[in-house]
Amino acid sequence: MLFVLLGAVLTAQQSITVARGLDWTEIRLRKLLAQSFGAWRRFSAALKILLVGLAVVAAAAVGFGAFKLLTA
Repeated sequence: MLFVLLGAVLTAQQSITVARGLDWTEIRLRKLLAQSFGAWRRFSAALKILLVGLAVVAAAAVGFGAFKLLTA
């Protein structure tokens, strides 16, 4: 993910279209993150634990799937 972002930044230095696209995306992502953090603060502790647990399980499943795909 970091390499994709780095590549986009390097491309944006050479292309005004890519730079504008990254600016447009940043504005929308900031709004989405602000709304998400606002909702997160209102969640109960039990719901936060459930969501974090689901995220860990999903990350483990993706990692296991990638491992199986790369070792097959």
